[in-house]
Amino acid sequence: NYEWTTWFNVDHPGGRGDYEQLNAIRFYYRTRVCETPRAVEARTTEWVPARETGEMVHADPTVGFWCLNEEQSPGRNCSNYAVRFLCLKEMGMNIQGTWGVWSNWSPCPALCGQVGVQLRHRSCQPQSLTCNGPKIEGKPCNGPECMKTDCYLHCVMGRVNADCDACMCEEHILLGSVRSAGGLTAEGTAILHSGKLLTLTDHNGHFRIPGICPDGNTTLTFRLLGHATRDVIVPVTTERTSVLSVQLKRAGMDCA
Repeated sequence: NYEWTTWFNVDHPGGRGDYEQLNAIRFYYRTRVCETPRAVEARTTEWVPARETGEMVHADPTVGFWCLNEEQSPGRNCSNYAVRFLCLKEMGMNIQGTWGVWSNWSPCPALCGQVGVQLRHRSCQPQSLTCNGPKIEGKPCNGPECMKTDCYLHCVMGRVNADCDACMCEEHILLGSVRSAGGLTAEGTAILHSGKLLTLTDHNGHFRIPGICPDGNTTLTFRLLGHATRDVIVPVTTERTSVLSVQLKRAGMDCA
């Protein structure tokens, strides 16, 4: 009654090691991993099973798989791993709709020296049925080059952007989800930094923002129609990927 998923590889060895985290895999592949995996299996991109590499690795079906460079023998770093999960087979079949064509990508909203997100949409046909997969997709885009000026902003992490108004950590990715009042997914929530729009949440209330520094000083602003605006500080971490969950409240309520 169980079957293996396809192989996933969402991280590459660098920095501290290779991290194939279950929450990051779910964010990118949504329903392709079951809620409660029974086992996890790992191999290198050269198809060598993890147990045969001689490397110190860690695996937990509820967390994922990780390999730390500091735990390896001198002069050796972690290999590039892919993972798969053992899941209960889905019983029965659901009638699914068919996705229409994707819209054109929206214009890049990034100003000079910034990283923005372009969006595109598609609709499920007929509307009475559901379709597997995302309704909204985003991809990073770079703004135009800026004229160089003297800048005195000091960054604890990363480097100063071209506008000299924020710090950028190019290797860090912030993943997250937003829920509206009542606990429902908050699709279309605007996420801003220093008054500049970074992205909108998708139909699951999820978002992905590359380049944000997890330095404990960066503040993101979340805005959704009918809800109180909320500011959230990106917590400090040394990981290449971090996850943030945000709960909004109705407009007029005390957000303390």
